[in-house]
Amino acid sequence: MGGLSTRTSGRVLHLPDVLVDKPPIDGLCGKTDEDNLGFTYAQLDRYIREGVLDDENIKKRIDEMHRRNLFKLSMMPCFNPLLE
Repeated sequence: MGGLSTRTSGRVLHLPDVLVDKPPIDGLCGKTDEDNLGFTYAQLDRYIREGVLDDENIKKRIDEMHRRNLFKLSMMPCFNPLLE
């Protein structure tokens, strides 16, 4: 999301095409990340950048996944003895 895609970075670094174009997999069952998610990274990227998604079910799925993971954006509470 910082301007360069993973594939673009790979090409700039002159990595072999077989690595650059390889779809990401979960490392567990051999399914691609996109298979596990139920949508493509292209769909997700367009929805994030433009707010556009043609499939309403996928939009709902992405919104729900985002909602469930919002806690990851908050700082964890920590002990501060000065507040006691």
